[in-house]
Amino acid sequence: MKFSLPQKALILVAVPLVFELGFVGGLWILLDQAEKERVREAHARDVSAHLSALTRLLLERETGIVVKHLSENNPQFKTGFEDITAKIQEQYNILKDICKDNERESAQMEDFGKLRTTLDTHFNKARLFMANDQKILALKEWVIVQRLIGDVHNTVVRLVDEQEVIQQQRKAVLSQYRAQVNTILILGVLLNIFIAVGLAISFNRSTTKRLKVLMDNTYRLAVGVPLHEPLSGEDEIGLIDSTFHQMAEALTEAEQERAHIEQLKQEFVQMVSHDLRAPVSSLQMFHSILAKGDFGELDEDGKKHLAAAEENTERMFTLVSDLLEMEKLESGTIRLDRRPIEVETVIEPAVIAVQGAAKKRRVEVDIMSNENPKIYGDRERLIQVAVNLITNAIKFSPVDSSVLISVKEHPTQIEIRISDQGAGIAPELQAEIFERFKQSGSKEDQAKGAGLGLAIARSLVELHEGRIGVESELGKGSTFWFRVPRYVEPPVV
Repeated sequence: MKFSLPQKALILVAVPLVFELGFVGGLWILLDQAEKERVREAHARDVSAHLSALTRLLLERETGIVVKHLSENNPQFKTGFEDITAKIQEQYNILKDICKDNERESAQMEDFGKLRTTLDTHFNKARLFMANDQKILALKEWVIVQRLIGDVHNTVVRLVDEQEVIQQQRKAVLSQYRAQVNTILILGVLLNIFIAVGLAISFNRSTTKRLKVLMDNTYRLAVGVPLHEPLSGEDEIGLIDSTFHQMAEALTEAEQERAHIEQLKQEFVQMVSHDLRAPVSSLQMFHSILAKGDFGELDEDGKKHLAAAEENTERMFTLVSDLLEMEKLESGTIRLDRRPIEVETVIEPAVIAVQGAAKKRRVEVDIMSNENPKIYGDRERLIQVAVNLITNAIKFSPVDSSVLISVKEHPTQIEIRISDQGAGIAPELQAEIFERFKQSGSKEDQAKGAGLGLAIARSLVELHEGRIGVESELGKGSTFWFRVPRYVEPPVV
């Protein structure tokens, strides 16, 4: 039978609860029966005690006092006789009250009362005859009194014996109930432990263990390890696991589709880049031949158009190179050749590489720092980062301005800063400036590039476990910076 999680939780609570209620109910019934037996035993003991007291009073009245005072006209006899008679009546009334709820005992008390009344009648006659000096009649009555006293004694003994038997029976039954209570307590504790352990094992197998499998599947999905076999059961955990497997399959299919698309994209980029690089290189060579005058001297208008064509061709060649570089970075095929290098071996070659672009824009590129700390990185790739950032600064700098390069040291990193005097970058654009094909500035400035230089710079810096960023304010220029790990000399052993 299959249960849902709420039903399992209800069973986990209900089974021990029902058992506890049954256990407490059974224990309560036994204790109630034991209490009733104790009351019956106490009742029998009380009846026996009052019967014994009544017998003692009767014997005291009919024997002791009579023998002592029967022949004497003593006033104390009358007083003692009346006191004992009152006590006898008191004890009898108590017995009747005690036995009124027991039909058999109540009938016995009625019979005993009649016998006592008959005894009192003959006893009073004997007293009267003695008082009138009718000794023969008194003697006859006294004989009857003696016989009745024997009957009373026998009746009391029989009743006391019955009550003692009842007491013994009640004590035996009470002992049985006590033994049963102890047995139920022991069995209840053992059964309670068994139920608790059984439910815990069952819950662990059906819920906790399956939840662990579900949690482990989330880890396996995250690290790309095959999932466990689908869980059995149609409860919520089983449904979640089934949905999770479906989701994992969908993610796997999506990942495979993404990988396929990525492969197609890479193949497309490689194909387009290769197909573009060859004709662009041919155009560059042809422009170079034209500029040398191998096909005749060009007039001023022709030279102007040739310069524009060379610039466009150069931009196209840079775009193709950037596309190839970006594809390598995204595919993870670039491997860094990291080693200790001085910062100036990165900055100075980068400055030399951009001198041509700087002269065209009439922009001065100045190195403002004399610090030359060592960093740990790939020199060629870091030069590429610096060239991209300096080129970007030159591109957005106004004519006859300057680009400043400085170095800032941090405890574990070295920061290289490139500052320009351009228009600045709006705050809402700064967060996405390092994304592919994202540019800032005017449309005229944007037309000068494809928006890949900063994205390539960020990827290369991140490969070095570094950081890159920008600080800018509209109208006050921008400062692009990147940090790479400082080289730390190993301790001398």
